[in-house]
Amino acid sequence: MKNFLKLNVKTLFSLVTGICLLTLTAAVAQDQDPASQNPAQENPPVEVQGDFSEEQLITFVKANEEVMKVQMEGEKEMMQAIESENLEVDKFNQILMSRQNPDQETEASAEELAAFNKAAQKVMDLQKDLESKAQQAIESAGLDIEEYQQMMLAYQNNPDVQQRVEELMSTQDSPKENE
Repeated sequence: MKNFLKLNVKTLFSLVTGICLLTLTAAVAQDQDPASQNPAQENPPVEVQGDFSEEQLITFVKANEEVMKVQMEGEKEMMQAIESENLEVDKFNQILMSRQNPDQETEASAEELAAFNKAAQKVMDLQKDLESKAQQAIESAGLDIEEYQQMMLAYQNNPDVQQRVEELMSTQDSPKENE
């Protein structure tokens, strides 16, 4: 049972960190000066740092734990927002998928579409709040957003960093902690 929990925590860690990375990257991109961006230049290769200290990685894991708490609370609020419009979460997701992929159709009544639009607006408002709370959690843990993003990229793209982070996570999950 404990291994199952660890697997779910690691899977959730990866999912939440990916979502937060995308969210925070978008937030930072909005803050950049558009005149300094070259539209002809498409996504240049990202240099991924991998030489983080143990202390930096511990701070990253702690920051990510706080971001996960924010994300989980945000998911509850989003589900409540959807359900408050008398729409099931599954139906909301089906309509959302059909809007994102025109080839995928779903049957929805006029009432369901109206409920979807209201719920989607609530979810977008909650997402803005979630982004702010995630940024605060990261900064409260002792990282700035750019450091967190760099560490997240390294976690996602550098097997050595990924292994070191997962080892730190497993030592924090175990009953007897080191140090």
